[in-house]
Amino acid sequence: MSANDEYLIPLVALLARSFGQHGIATILNEREIPNPSNGKPWNQTAISRYMQQAGIVPRFTLKISPYEKHPN
Repeated sequence: MSANDEYLIPLVALLARSFGQHGIATILNEREIPNPSNGKPWNQTAISRYMQQAGIVPRFTLKISPYEKHPN
């Protein structure tokens, strides 16, 4: 665990209580906190991966049902 993760994991966990992945990415980018894996700005995919690797479970999830074709 890097020094960056010592504050970033609790910060992302706290933000995950109230915001979705896009919102978390926006907040981190506004505060100029780069992605520790590559130093680039955050996006929704990067936040998703980071949360999964850190074991952070979001409060809100979007569940999309599979498309089902029904006869008319």
